[in-house]
Amino acid sequence: MEEKEYAGDYRIEQSFTFGRHHFVIGIDENAAEKYLLAERQATAFGYEYREAVVSNDYLEIVNEFALRIQDEVEVLRDIHSERGSDGIPFGPEACREDSSKQNYENQILILNPAYLSPEYRTKEDQLVLAISGFGCAPGRRAQRILCQSLSDGEKFYIRGYDVLGIISQQCVPHWAEVSANLIRDVVQKERQEHKAPNCER
Repeated sequence: MEEKEYAGDYRIEQSFTFGRHHFVIGIDENAAEKYLLAERQATAFGYEYREAVVSNDYLEIVNEFALRIQDEVEVLRDIHSERGSDGIPFGPEACREDSSKQNYENQILILNPAYLSPEYRTKEDQLVLAISGFGCAPGRRAQRILCQSLSDGEKFYIRGYDVLGIISQQCVPHWAEVSANLIRDVVQKERQEHKAPNCER
């Protein structure tokens, strides 16, 4: 039997992820205000529920949920506008020929759109720099790859099968090349510092 999720005494009945937010709606039939809307965030110790509102009016809760979704829609629209995004993702035709047989480390990769949430299926959000990991090596794509987003700098892990391939040079946007080079410089500096002998006594 699947274990139910609770925010305090509120049993979570619905959850929805959109953009950078994970919304939950919960019910506590014994509470003075039976319905809860909150934003769930993962921590080292489990989940925290923030920006919570409660009400006895379920429609009020749903309306607040709709308003928060709309706010996030506007944020994403602004981001797309600032980037000049056409909202269309890269396909395999933008990858180097036989890139699946090449080492991914230090390369700009195109994420498979299916890996991303629908609102992030854009060229800008697909581009990452592969930093390290066993999954970078051909034949080991089931292993993890540490990568960094070229659009927002976030670091996260993927698997090799989450990647369409290495982007072909003629398809690399100028901003992405600049971002990738900055990340490469930081990674190289960190590796040199890690290897440097400690001369302090």
